[in-house]
Amino acid sequence: MRAKVFALCCHAIENARLLLTSNDVMNVGIGNAHDHVGRYFMDHTHIFASRFIPGPEFPAAYDRMYADLFHLNANVGFTDDFIRKEKLLQYYCRFNPVYMDPRTREAMGYVRDGFMAPGDFAYLRDVATMLGEVGGVTRFSLSRTNLRHIQPDYYELEHRLEQAPNPDSRVVISDRRDALGSLIADLDWRILDEDVRSFKIGQERIASEFAALGYGRVELEEITRDLVESRIAGHYHQIGTTRMSDVPEDGVVDRNQRVHGVGNLYIGGSSVFPTAGYSGPTMMIVGFTIRLAEHIEKQLAA
Repeated sequence: MRAKVFALCCHAIENARLLLTSNDVMNVGIGNAHDHVGRYFMDHTHIFASRFIPGPEFPAAYDRMYADLFHLNANVGFTDDFIRKEKLLQYYCRFNPVYMDPRTREAMGYVRDGFMAPGDFAYLRDVATMLGEVGGVTRFSLSRTNLRHIQPDYYELEHRLEQAPNPDSRVVISDRRDALGSLIADLDWRILDEDVRSFKIGQERIASEFAALGYGRVELEEITRDLVESRIAGHYHQIGTTRMSDVPEDGVVDRNQRVHGVGNLYIGGSSVFPTAGYSGPTMMIVGFTIRLAEHIEKQLAA
């Protein structure tokens, strides 16, 4: 294809993969003169840790599943002043209600999904599991209505965090190829001590403040690097692999999203974000894309 201007607008892993594998002119890949393409991969991370035992004063709005019934999403975070004072990453906590043993919840799913399928012994075993914890099953079922809030046995705390930029967290190209012969990307996803510390302090602050308010108590698990690495997950919010910078030595694209050193190639999407923030990236992607379209239009009209 020939064009005056190209805008590469794939997700953050694919943007990096395409630049790295386009190496017939620059053997290290387009825009990769300073080895930044693929680096600083970030996601919005979360871990489940600790139990919160609610008291009667606990606000029902913080119950994630109950708030869902009213199309609400009430999370608990910190003020900007506290985040700056403690030098934390953006953090917030969600309260996930637990009414029964996880095995009973799993059995409920099997019974629901297999209700119209031919019966077998496993189906009967799942029914028996549910009957063994009928109180929890009943309270869970009632909680799916918005008639009133049904108190769970406890809440599982879900700690959510923006990830700190880390140059060693990166997309690299493997020696494997897909069915069409294209080289496959690998992801070496890493976290920093800064991530672990923010999870740890976030949990401790939530526990102390909610206890002081009389909302309940937390059965704390100590948050360590081993715990975080064994439980951490992302939200498929791929960020940072073609990061924006004022100078080529610090990133891949300039403030207009043009690849450093390439006059007519632009990158769109969250791969250009230098930091992740803690909200979903979609609205910022849209904002950057509108801005990029206006910039390209001016370039073509000049």
